[in-house]
Amino acid sequence: MRLLLTTLWQQFRTLPHLIWAYCVLTLALVAVWVADPLLGQRVIDSVGSLESGTLPPHFLRLFGMWMGVSILLCALQALHKYLCWRIMNRSYIRFMQESYRSVLGMDVVQHLSRRAGAIIKKIDNASDTLWDLGFQIFEVIIPSSITGVIFLVIAFRVNATLTGGIATMLATYGIALWCVTTKAEPLQKRVSRLWVSVVGRAYDVATNILPVKSSAAESHELERMRSLQSRAFSLQIRADRLWATLEGINMFIILRATIIGAGLALVVGGHLTLGELFFFLFIVFRLVAPIEVIGAFLPKWNEKMEKVRMGVQIASLPSLVKNRANAKILPKISGVMEFQDVSFSYAAAGVMSIMHDDELEEEMDILHGHTPEECKDLHCPHHPNVAIESEESTTEEETRKDPPRRYALEHIHFSVKPGEHIAFVGHSGSGKSTLASLINRFYDVTEGAITIDGTDLRDLDLHWWRGSVGLVLQDNTMFNDSIIENIRYTRPDATDSEVYEAAARAAAHDFIERMPDRYRTVIGERGIKLSGGERQRLSIARAILKKPSIVVLDEATSALDSITERSVQEGIKELITGRTSFIIAHRLSTVRSVDRIAILEGGRLIALAPHEELLKTCATYKEMVELQSHGLLAE
Repeated sequence: MRLLLTTLWQQFRTLPHLIWAYCVLTLALVAVWVADPLLGQRVIDSVGSLESGTLPPHFLRLFGMWMGVSILLCALQALHKYLCWRIMNRSYIRFMQESYRSVLGMDVVQHLSRRAGAIIKKIDNASDTLWDLGFQIFEVIIPSSITGVIFLVIAFRVNATLTGGIATMLATYGIALWCVTTKAEPLQKRVSRLWVSVVGRAYDVATNILPVKSSAAESHELERMRSLQSRAFSLQIRADRLWATLEGINMFIILRATIIGAGLALVVGGHLTLGELFFFLFIVFRLVAPIEVIGAFLPKWNEKMEKVRMGVQIASLPSLVKNRANAKILPKISGVMEFQDVSFSYAAAGVMSIMHDDELEEEMDILHGHTPEECKDLHCPHHPNVAIESEESTTEEETRKDPPRRYALEHIHFSVKPGEHIAFVGHSGSGKSTLASLINRFYDVTEGAITIDGTDLRDLDLHWWRGSVGLVLQDNTMFNDSIIENIRYTRPDATDSEVYEAAARAAAHDFIERMPDRYRTVIGERGIKLSGGERQRLSIARAILKKPSIVVLDEATSALDSITERSVQEGIKELITGRTSFIIAHRLSTVRSVDRIAILEGGRLIALAPHEELLKTCATYKEMVELQSHGLLAE
């Protein structure tokens, strides 16, 4: 409940004028709610004193006031509901915007270690749930609760015995609600996580449909989905049985019957008037209204709160890479870069703690058919919450020690001149892509520093720096949009002419002109309608249009055949000419013309020199060249 109220308050504090209007309108509504039954009580009590066939002026005035209050009540209720809608709609939009901003601000590793479908589903669920719960709280629970307290105070003055009985019954019902909720909570939490896993898996399958089709795995995926849904349904049935016992207790019917029975007895005994009995019957509606709302929500309360918790957790994930105070923007980049004794550890950077998040592990257990409880029963050693005892288990003191840092890069030290082209070469796992990620500041160095024109990258404005780097990857996915908008993505203010020029320089213009709608052709999810070479040329056009100061090519042609690669190389040459560039490539033939080649092995820089010199001085490089030339080392 605290999480819900805290989250709602974070949205409401930006709407002070609406909140003040809500407070004033709620107090006015409560006042009219209280006045309505009190006037009704006086009208009914006055009926007994009327003579047959006569309606005295004082009775007509009293009845007219009651009708006027009833009309005012209808108007205030409509206005109050409209204001609650407006507040919650504004809050919904703000929460969605903040959540989307958080998703975009998440580090690359946070995106890579979580299923995109699950992230979006959690945020969508949290947004809808916040609107639903918030509206009920502000439209029903708050005003009804205030009115109920006032009614109880008045009712105690009218008849303490009857009021005490009502209060006792409400307290008993509250205890029953708490007991059922406590038992149903763990079941609802597991159901909620199962459904998140179902949606996340469905998204994974939809975005990886080619391997599913090529493996003829449709039946397997349908069976996995059926199994997850069946488990969620089975758990929900267990929770529903608990809620069904509570639904059998209809507080409105019980209270109404109690008040009518006891009230009539008090009327007959002369201890209560008919008007006062009417007052007690009326307050039943106000007392039960918030209870009925809570009772209606309780079967799904824990599920809804779990949705809010998961959505807020996603929206509040801390960034590992962020701007320092007084981050700089350089007036101009000449392109001098220095790697000053750079070392990097994924564990030290906090990356491994994200990738091995307990909740992520639990989602994987769910997808593979195990809950945390089942993992414990099965003694699954991979589950983070299960301790498996053995003769070789570590001592408590040993488990408290920090895990040893495994460096992906160690003591990398070299300088790059303006406009120089450097290639990173090495076997898989040698640290090439990690080094490229550090240049882009997808991670920050653990030790040492990377500088541009003498300024540490960590001292620069993060968004400005990334905007200064042109990145072309091996697999460049596209948006489900037109070709022209995909190219223009790196510079939204670019004119059509500038886009056409960038496409021509990237050797992409000719194939685009052959497309059905040319530059307006929509290329499908992730650019599925294009070939690998066509997507690469569009990504190069993107980078050219961006006019970057630094270029990073991460195996930009390794997935292409030789003929396609030759056409793509024309665009790459256009992109890197005159710019400081870093090129990662498996095909050594593509990097022979660069200024220098950096040989990485086990995270260390073992050589840095031009191609011809390396052939003479670096045995590792010479061996790689010879193996590739004989087809024994994959290109």
